[in-house]
Amino acid sequence: MPLNDGRPSTSTSDDQNSDTESSERCDSMTSSSDTECSRQSFTSDSSSKRSSPASSPPKMVTFDDLMTSARDLSNLSLAHEIVMVKFNNAVKCLSVKSFNMTEALENVSAQIRTELNKSLTEQGYPALPAQVQVALTGQICTIEHKDNSIRNLTGKLI
Repeated sequence: MPLNDGRPSTSTSDDQNSDTESSERCDSMTSSSDTECSRQSFTSDSSSKRSSPASSPPKMVTFDDLMTSARDLSNLSLAHEIVMVKFNNAVKCLSVKSFNMTEALENVSAQIRTELNKSLTEQGYPALPAQVQVALTGQICTIEHKDNSIRNLTGKLI
C-alpha cells in the first residue's frame, strides 16, 4: 500500500492520488527504465484488487466425467507409445551399420535407368537400348573416380 505522511492509505481517493503521483514521477524521471515505472504503477494500484470480480465457484464433476477423462488420457498415452515405437523402429532401419558405396551406386543407377526409360516412353521416344543402359550404369557406378565423365560434366556445371 502507498504511504501518505507515514500512514497507510485507506480511501480510494488516496489511491488515485498516489497513482497519479507515481505516474507523474515516472514521466519526469529520465534515468529510470520503462519497466520500473510500469512496475511501480502496477504495484501501487490497489484499487483494481477491490473492484475485480471474485473467481467463479468450482465446477462440479461427476464420477462418469472423471472416468471418461481418465480413459481418454490412457488412450492418448497408449497412442503416444505406439507412435514412439514406430518412430524408433524407423530410426533403427535408417541407421546402417555398414555402408557399401558400390551397392548404393548400383541401386541409384537402377532407379535412374527406370525413371529415364519411363520418361522417354511417356514422351513417345523409344527406351534406351541395352548397350546404352549398361554404359550408363557403368558411368554411375564409377562416379567416385576423378576421371569419370559424368562427374567431370556435373562438376563443370556446378
